[in-house]
Amino acid sequence: MINTIIIGIWILNVILAGIFSLYYLKRGEKVWISLLFVVLPVFGFCLYYIAKLYLNFNPKFEYDRELLVNRFEIEGVMEIPLMKKELDVVSIEDALAVSSNQEKRFLILEQLKKDMDSNYKVILQAGADSDSESAHYVATSKMEVYRKKHEKLKVLKEDLEKHPEDSQMISQYLKVLSNFINSELLVAKEATTYKAQYSQWFERLQEIDDDEIETEDNTMYITYLIELNENNKADHQWKRFPERKKDEEGYLRMLKMYYEEADKKSFYHCLNQLEQSDIVLSAKGLKILRLWKLKR
Repeated sequence: MINTIIIGIWILNVILAGIFSLYYLKRGEKVWISLLFVVLPVFGFCLYYIAKLYLNFNPKFEYDRELLVNRFEIEGVMEIPLMKKELDVVSIEDALAVSSNQEKRFLILEQLKKDMDSNYKVILQAGADSDSESAHYVATSKMEVYRKKHEKLKVLKEDLEKHPEDSQMISQYLKVLSNFINSELLVAKEATTYKAQYSQWFERLQEIDDDEIETEDNTMYITYLIELNENNKADHQWKRFPERKKDEEGYLRMLKMYYEEADKKSFYHCLNQLEQSDIVLSAKGLKILRLWKLKR
């Protein structure tokens, strides 16, 4: 079949070369260039048949045409299973940053299948992605997580309003409320409103039962006061609270506040307290402590 096609093409080429020659002969011009149109294809065909003859005697050099044509499709199918192994050594955030659109969609869906409430944060960076489908997945998951968290908070608040003096219920509400505030799902104005609510309920709990307040609750309260620009209240709360209920995060928040206020005395007093405390510091805390000790 292929031989017939080649011969047909060559005959057509000869006919066209002949027409070309006749046209220029009538005009009295040279037609030697038309010979090239006849001879050059012959050289091409010769090369083809020489290569074909060589392959017939050396079959090991043959290639799998089907595999070559479908190579990219096969590689695409293999990439998804291999991605699961790669995620064992690469963080989901890094994988999302360098992956193709198809891979991003797969990664997002896999994370959401595990547990949407605990995994949605790692995919938030894909919300502004140029791939509209990936961004849609993220937006949908954010709406669903927001709805669930808001519903849980609403139910707890309704129960709390029926028992406003129940210290354990207030403590539980504060934990759920701080989780909602720190979810990265709220707009700035909404977050400010809930931070003010947190402060009100924390102060209520403090009046009812100081012992029910945990270190994490106190740190959240101080953090929100600073973010609400109520630095004096944050300073008062920090100084009145016992050392056993302070943590590294609380110390770092207060140090930052004193530094921004240029309150050198309070800053170094807080730094000394941190140094003398029994708190096991993280690498970040140790670095800050050493830095400011050298600057004294």
